[in-house]
Amino acid sequence: MYTLRFIVLLHFFNPFSVKAQVTRAFSELLSEPFDVASEADSSYYDIYRISSSEIWFGGESGVLKRMDGNGKITSISYPNKGVNLLKVIRIKNFVYIAADEGIIYRHDLSDGSWKVKFFEEFRNQCFYDICEGANDRVIVCGGATRIAHGLKVIPNGFIASVDGELTESPVVSWRSVRKFPWALLKTPEGTVIVSIFNGVSTRLYTSSDAVSYSNWQPEHKIPGLVHSLNSFNGTVYYSGCKSIRYKKNGTWGYLADKRVHREVTASGLICNLVSSGNQLYGFTQRGLLLRLLPETAVPVYQATNGIAYYEGLISGNNSVYLVGHGKEIREIKLVD
Repeated sequence: MYTLRFIVLLHFFNPFSVKAQVTRAFSELLSEPFDVASEADSSYYDIYRISSSEIWFGGESGVLKRMDGNGKITSISYPNKGVNLLKVIRIKNFVYIAADEGIIYRHDLSDGSWKVKFFEEFRNQCFYDICEGANDRVIVCGGATRIAHGLKVIPNGFIASVDGELTESPVVSWRSVRKFPWALLKTPEGTVIVSIFNGVSTRLYTSSDAVSYSNWQPEHKIPGLVHSLNSFNGTVYYSGCKSIRYKKNGTWGYLADKRVHREVTASGLICNLVSSGNQLYGFTQRGLLLRLLPETAVPVYQATNGIAYYEGLISGNNSVYLVGHGKEIREIKLVD
């Protein structure tokens, strides 16, 4: 059933003022309703389009499902080790899934086979993000598994690369006991950018070394935690939150000639950004979908139960899928 949701306007801090704009959206719950009694903290952490006719959802305790072109959602049979699935990516004809407890999965789309690799030296650590490297290598970053669960612990952060066959141990190119790398981005030029949080602010490191991605150079410093990195129209965008209090104020911005930084009050962590045409959207830990404009943030949809949305995917020109807490899969149809 489609439900028209009323929205509440949020405000930016300085230097931008707020314009009174209202956007409508219709939403449809595609997954089964959340049962608090039976699934106390079950979540989808990622959504990824594998092909033009197939979308995958991965999350807590190894839940992995697909949706076909007709909207039918089914479970995927694979060698589930019961760990949280944190990031899904397709590289050439393979699907890689970065997970908790030192595990990476690889699925061969050609023959349907699966490979699961447990790296003993990364026990109690998570591969929080993953991107394509060069020379058939994959770049990963992360740290202590408890960080990925929203818990306080020594980060033990790292950046590493591993061969695409997952036959060798990851080669660590950066490590810090007190810092945690949250997000990776490979630009069209081949440069890899990683956001590294020290508990107060984030530093973006870059590497153009296409052989090993080992020469990481510190560049932009950004207030608060940068949780995601994206590239839109050739510009690097980021989103996150003002501090480790991720239920409070969200942040987003981009790197132009001069870094532009925005803050959204009471939105919670802006987990990621997606774009549709010339429109930019962010979704948050407090169940908000926001249209992000140069001088204001316009709420498009607010989950009635404040459920956290962790990842999103644009579908067509007027629809976005959101996934999050309670194994929720929701389609938001945008209305201009």
